[in-house]
Amino acid sequence: MMTNTERELRRLITESGFKAITVTMKCNGDNVSIEPCCYAEKPSFEATEYYLIYSESLPATGRETLDEVARYLLKYADYIKENDDDIDVLKKHIRDYGENSDWDFVSDWHKDLFGHRPHVGSEQLIAWANSNSKGSARFF
Repeated sequence: MMTNTERELRRLITESGFKAITVTMKCNGDNVSIEPCCYAEKPSFEATEYYLIYSESLPATGRETLDEVARYLLKYADYIKENDDDIDVLKKHIRDYGENSDWDFVSDWHKDLFGHRPHVGSEQLIAWANSNSKGSARFF
């Protein structure tokens, strides 16, 4: 049985001609882009291989079905909270270990949380860890 969210996504994607669509999340105002990846000559939901999902607050992700995309959107606020909690753990790790941190490990962790490596030095990462910023260390 199709949910209202899935039905609305289906309508928006159909109207866009299977191009990327953007929805605004009520929980925080994020613009979330959903791009159906369909390489068939005539795009359809059946021929769509997966959906790329980009947002301002979470790293890019993908889902295989429109139902999975709908469930992701319905739990978006939960994913934001989990990501914020993980950012706090990363920052605590950096504060606890300081210059003795394993910077390759920290860089991998940052990439998991933000979708990119920090591309800053250890001093800036430590300053970021001591800040109230929930954003990437790269833009701190």
